[in-house]
Formats: sequence, C-alpha cells, structure tokens
Amino acid sequence: MNRRAVARSTERGGVTGRWYGTDGTPGRADTRDDPGYDAVTPNHTETPNIPRNTNDPSAADHAALIERVMLAYEQMMQLLVLEDAPDFGDVGITMAQAKVLHVLAGGPIHMTELVARLRVTPSTTSGLVDKLVDQGLAVRADDPNDRRQVIVSVTPAGLELMERFRELNARQLRTLLATIAPGELETVERALQILREATARRRAAAGRPVPVHPSTAATDQGSPQ
Repeated sequence: MNRRAVARSTERGGVTGRWYGTDGTPGRADTRDDPGYDAVTPNHTETPNIPRNTNDPSAADHAALIERVMLAYEQMMQLLVLEDAPDFGDVGITMAQAKVLHVLAGGPIHMTELVARLRVTPSTTSGLVDKLVDQGLAVRADDPNDRRQVIVSVTPAGLELMERFRELNARQLRTLLATIAPGELETVERALQILREATARRRAAAGRPVPVHPSTAATDQGSPQ
C-alpha cells in the first residue's frame, strides 16, 4: 500500500465516514478520487456519504427513490401483519408453507423446479412439502416419464386453504382501503396499475405468459400481454 493510501485509511474517522486532518480537525474527502463524495455534507439523509455517479446524477436519485419506496412497503407490511396476526395464525400453516401452496396452486410441479421457484435448498423444500403432505394439503407422486423425478401437487384441501388466505387478504385490504379518501384512493389504483404493467413487461420480455384477470381484460387493450 502506498503512502497516500495509508494516509487516507488512517485519517478516516470511524464508521460515520467523517474525515479528519492530521491536526484532528474535520475535513473534506479527497475529491480528486470522487468529486461527488463529501463526508462533511452527507448526500443522503438515510444512508449518508454514498458516492454519487457524477456522470448521471439522475441514476443516484432514482436508486434513492427506489430505496424509499421499498422502506415504505416494508413498513406497511409490518403493520398489516401485526394488525391481523391472530387471523392468519388460525390458518394452521406457516408463511413458508403458504408460499409452497401458492406455487402448487399453479399446477403440478417437479420437486427440482419447486426448489428453483422457492430459491431455497432442496432439504428445506423437502421439509416444507413433507409437512404439507402430512396435513393432507399436498401429495407427492413419481413422474411416470422419469422415475427419478418427483411431482408435487396441491390437494382440494390445500386449494380450500389457499382460498381462505385470499379471503383474509381481501378482507384486510378492503378494510384498509375504506379508510383512504377517494382522491388518494385513485392514486393507489394508478400505482398498482403501474406495478402490474411493469410486471407484465418483464414477463413478456422473458418470454413468459402474462395472465389476464377477467375483470381487467376488457380495459387492458394496449398494455403488454
């Protein structure tokens, strides 16, 4: 490590990113390396001192906006879970098991594909499926075309439980939406439309089918299909 690098590393002031000179007084970052980095004046209130891309400041602003949206979403979901926790607890399965049922509701699936969809280890997936099978919510079967493969399917009881989940979610959301003023509710509607259209574009770009809900099929002409 050269002298300049050592000097910079030893003059950095702790985890806050604040810089100090050799005389102990606060100073500015070496702007020759990063003109957008100012340790004395943070460039973001939540995560200060993030180097900006000075060639495209709009990219940094966009990234910061995404983080604020994500934070607002997580805060909302946390409050919703706390509000109706007893109702969802009475369903009798964990959220991880409910996620498996949600995937299985789309049709029978190979265990290997289920692992990929859940993005967890094969042993974790197998354990989740075992519990659903024990409760009569899913079944395993050998693939007649490949005995090395196992097919997992949802049972009628599993579909009934998923319907109960949907009813709980719908009731919770309707109760929440009823508290929002009409003008703000239109903003919520538009935001959800934007998210749905963005999801449809991404699926279409990946060559995956985009299901159309019957209630929106008549009004979605011109949006990605």
